[in-house]
Amino acid sequence: MTIATNSLRTYIFRIATGISGVLIGVFIARFLGPAGKGYYSGVFLFYTTFTVVAGTLGPAITYQITRLKNSPRAVFLTASVYSTVIGVLAILTFWIYTLIKPGFKPGMIWVVVAVTPFTLIVTNINGLFQGLNRITTLNWIGIGAGLLQLILLCTGFIGFH
Repeated sequence: MTIATNSLRTYIFRIATGISGVLIGVFIARFLGPAGKGYYSGVFLFYTTFTVVAGTLGPAITYQITRLKNSPRAVFLTASVYSTVIGVLAILTFWIYTLIKPGFKPGMIWVVVAVTPFTLIVTNINGLFQGLNRITTLNWIGIGAGLLQLILLCTGFIGFH
């Protein structure tokens, strides 16, 4: 395939992924209400500091696979363990915050926080498939990851509600 074809496909898939992001926002606003939506946004501040570190994993994975010719499996497993640790640290940070902050009732925000490790691991998949030059697979995974996150969040919200 040509670069133009791959670029167009990626653009179309990114639009679909963006739509799933909008749906996630709508469901969160519906289940948590306006105040909950604000709390949900605040949750991202907690693990943003962790994802600054993890955000460098995607390019590092691609580099390890393409330039250094390391095993994709070994690189992905290492990055997944690292992301899980970062996700757990984000959850612990949020838990400590709920203990320190007087009057803060997280409620269903825990559902959002619990999805954090999954989100970080999916981020690593992008670097893996870029390194393997499987752009079409990467695009499908982007849509699938957004939909799976939507399903996990909705299931958790319904379970808590």
